[in-house]
Amino acid sequence: MRALFNTRFTKADEPDSAEPTEPEPVEDASDPVPEATVYTNMKRNVSSAWHSFAYGKWRRQQDNVDDFRTHVWLLGRCYVPTKVGANYTECCPNFFADYSSRIFLSYRRDFPPISPSLQTSDCGWGCMLRSAQMLVAQALTCIHIGRHFRIERTEPSAIQAILKLFEDTPTADLSIHKLMGLGGADVIGQWFSPSRALGLMRDAINASNHPLLDGIKLHLCVDNILATEEVEEISDGWKKAVVIVVCVRLGTKKINQCYQHQLKIVLSLENCVGIVGGKPKHAVYFIGYHGDSFFNLDPHVAQKYTPLDNTPDPKVWSTFHCRKPSRMKVDAMDPSCAIGFLVRDRNDFCILMKNLAESGTIECQSTLIPPVKESVHSDGTLFCVVDQRPSSDYSFTMLEDSPERRQVLTEDEDNDLDGFEVV
Repeated sequence: MRALFNTRFTKADEPDSAEPTEPEPVEDASDPVPEATVYTNMKRNVSSAWHSFAYGKWRRQQDNVDDFRTHVWLLGRCYVPTKVGANYTECCPNFFADYSSRIFLSYRRDFPPISPSLQTSDCGWGCMLRSAQMLVAQALTCIHIGRHFRIERTEPSAIQAILKLFEDTPTADLSIHKLMGLGGADVIGQWFSPSRALGLMRDAINASNHPLLDGIKLHLCVDNILATEEVEEISDGWKKAVVIVVCVRLGTKKINQCYQHQLKIVLSLENCVGIVGGKPKHAVYFIGYHGDSFFNLDPHVAQKYTPLDNTPDPKVWSTFHCRKPSRMKVDAMDPSCAIGFLVRDRNDFCILMKNLAESGTIECQSTLIPPVKESVHSDGTLFCVVDQRPSSDYSFTMLEDSPERRQVLTEDEDNDLDGFEVV
């Protein structure tokens, strides 16, 4: 391919002149030559064209309603389809209005290079980062606008201020440039696990002085244990809202059936801000379900970057919302995922934990939460809530002595986890 770009571009021969001319100075071989510039530009153009094709909007197919007897859930809101055979715009318009109002952050191309590399696109490697961005964007939307946010009923400047936090520029506080700056030059262009991507989001929030991020913190749990003491500490005495993210692995190759009901319960709670997961090397942001299919916002669509400063064009802002709902069957989902919740104060936190414990979604050993009756679904709890985190030695022994843990580790030694980690 390089040979196609190594064509020499020279001036046309000039006619003979009676006047003698001085010889042109010879360029130093160490200086960059025009050929290299031509090659770099053409390579970038070919790459941009390929991304436009490989991750074009043609990949998105309209999803039709196939069951109107079951309810549709989206981040704590329930909707009822009216018929089957048509798309969700017709059969469930209230759900569609909610889905299309969520912030959608997809692959972008032709943005300013991510220093110190020359990367001008995250196509092919940034899907987990985009999914993590969308989870935080939903939390910010709930805090600053409200869960009721709909595009057609909200002043555009409110949502645009949040979107600018994620703009693909080095100066935006939660941009992919900022995340890569925190991760280091060697991670640019690499694929990320859920915990690593959300760890970078946590660090970016902590490093920011932006007013919209002043009242929020992200707490990341990677060992299936949520300590109430840590949540209260990071909330600064509940002066700040907390996004709690728990990274879990719910099987070896696919999600075990005992966990499927719990995932649906999580997405039916209004405190939920979504789940980062997907398939191996194909991350998406889950926000709801219908039957055994989980609705998601899929970042695998390459859109051209356009600066957001003083941009009145509504077409530019519309690229941050998806109008074609997509679903993934639960059997196709990778068992490694990160579950997000938003809590604003202690009462909000206690009510959330109580609801999760009553439904059998979590194992609650915290004295902060009132005792609850054992649920019929308690065999498949997603994580454990305690007052204080056990010592590292105890936690390690407890995890290693578990028969289920040993089975997971043994099977994973023989199989590639495609970038997901066992937690």
